[in-house]
Amino acid sequence: MKTGTPPVIFLLLFLLLNLPGFAQLQPVYSFQKDDTVLRKKYYEQALQKKKDLLQSMGKENAKDYKEIYEDQYKQIGLFLQSTRTVTAPEPDKYLQSIVQKIIAANDELKGLDMRVVFSRDWWPNAYSMGEGTISINAGLMIFLDNEAELVFVLCHELSHYYLNHSTKAIKKYVETINSDAYQKELKRLSKQEFNVNRQLEKLVRSIAFDSRRHSRENEAEADRQAFTFMKRTGYDCGAIKTSLSVLDVIDDSLIY
Repeated sequence: MKTGTPPVIFLLLFLLLNLPGFAQLQPVYSFQKDDTVLRKKYYEQALQKKKDLLQSMGKENAKDYKEIYEDQYKQIGLFLQSTRTVTAPEPDKYLQSIVQKIIAANDELKGLDMRVVFSRDWWPNAYSMGEGTISINAGLMIFLDNEAELVFVLCHELSHYYLNHSTKAIKKYVETINSDAYQKELKRLSKQEFNVNRQLEKLVRSIAFDSRRHSRENEAEADRQAFTFMKRTGYDCGAIKTSLSVLDVIDDSLIY
């Protein structure tokens, strides 16, 4: 059974002292600077993946897919090129060692193209950007009590990527807006004189509601897959319950 280790404490101090609001409190000692070569490497990997994706894309609904992927990769590029990403050797080495432990215990993850990074963002969150880039925010780290909880968060985000949730969501959206039923309804509304805006809003809401439902299903599926991944690592799976409890508290605090 594996539990929290001193590097987690060091990491928290490193991340916090590099957040904008904490900069003035930084002591005389200067932490290692980000590795700009590594940051460039991550960006070029994502850029190559974008090129490969666009080249392999079929002709059906190509315009819609291209617009979505261009926007998605623009956001990914802005993130990976910014100082939000933490690429200083010490914290990056620590994070990659944890990621490699998870991959070593799970053959399904071997060979997947991934870039897992800490970010300096203050809000408590972790997310998969869809093409292999995964971010763990500094704002989430301060809520975690031990390394096992971090492992579960990583397993959860790796599960989203492994289960291809982002690509499936994009595919479903494009297929929906290009479906005969959707296009027929748009055509009908274009000929209508009254209450067009209200009915358009209703149509958009129906898509948003369906998207939220699938999002909840994806979260549950990622939790189940994360349990499988984590169980094989030897870390204490009791951290799953405490992690989910922490995330519930975070969600409540953000809402209220």
